[in-house]
Amino acid sequence: MLNEVVGLNWLYFDLNSYFATIEQQVNHYLRGKPIVVVPLLSDSTCAIAVSYEAKLKGIGIAPSKYLAKIAAEMKKPDGLSIIKPEDIPTKLFDLSLRDIPGIGHRMLRRLYIANIDTVEKLYECSAGHLQAIWGSIYGKKCWYLLRDHELSEYVVKNKVIGHSRILDPEIRNSDAARDVAAELILKAAKRLRDKALYSTFINLYIRTTNRVIYKSSAKISPACDNATILKQLLNIWDRLSEQNKVNSIYQVAVSLAGLIEKPRQLTFDEIGIITKKQGISVAMDNINNKYGKSVINLGIRPTVKDDPIAFSHIPGDKAKEVFK
Repeated sequence: MLNEVVGLNWLYFDLNSYFATIEQQVNHYLRGKPIVVVPLLSDSTCAIAVSYEAKLKGIGIAPSKYLAKIAAEMKKPDGLSIIKPEDIPTKLFDLSLRDIPGIGHRMLRRLYIANIDTVEKLYECSAGHLQAIWGSIYGKKCWYLLRDHELSEYVVKNKVIGHSRILDPEIRNSDAARDVAAELILKAAKRLRDKALYSTFINLYIRTTNRVIYKSSAKISPACDNATILKQLLNIWDRLSEQNKVNSIYQVAVSLAGLIEKPRQLTFDEIGIITKKQGISVAMDNINNKYGKSVINLGIRPTVKDDPIAFSHIPGDKAKEVFK
């Protein structure tokens, strides 16, 4: 049954850029700046609101970051452009070569010399041909990016940060050697933070006085803070030591591997936890830098008194540093 509507009963507001505007009101540092509000920081998310300043910049949406950057330039300023998977590559063919990220004036001349004067001709080239034109691996990279392939920007190849120490006779028991391993991994973690890197693997190497070698490693979530890295290292140690009844230890070595420049996309909760842990670790670094090494430690006692571990090397003939 339909009821007759009498009088004015509803007042409806459709507020543009609502959540973005609220953020700018709450945080005055964001006022006047282009911002986008998303429900979750993850590999797949969406924008639920953009500020007026952001709308003036032009917004691009595409399956990959590279293509989204291209899309953002299509209707700038004050526009939204979407490149769908089914639009590739035909929607790109209307662009000029200068619209493609990575093609400047010098590269444009090289392409013209190679008789490539349109995006369509660029797209038709093989990966090897583009690499030859660019004179670097970026040409091959461009070939993949135009085809909607996400390439990792954050991996640091062939790098390991680690330390090793030959133990003095009085600290060759398991407990003392465990403290040494902890001290070395914290030293490596500090170097990790100094280089703005994160580790995704922790490796442990133990050699006994009988020349028996034990090795173990663990994959971890990207981390550079003392608490996370130390906890993981001690878990590896305890597991390895218990399984093999390790004692009379001659050498200990630890390393942080699988280094990356940035961690994966995180949720808001993860960002809060990681930021807090890193803040504590940086505060410890600052105190130790100002008042001396090992003035403040995380749950371990220094194993070297008169000859403290230096920042860039471990002094003495019985110690060495590993950085490949």
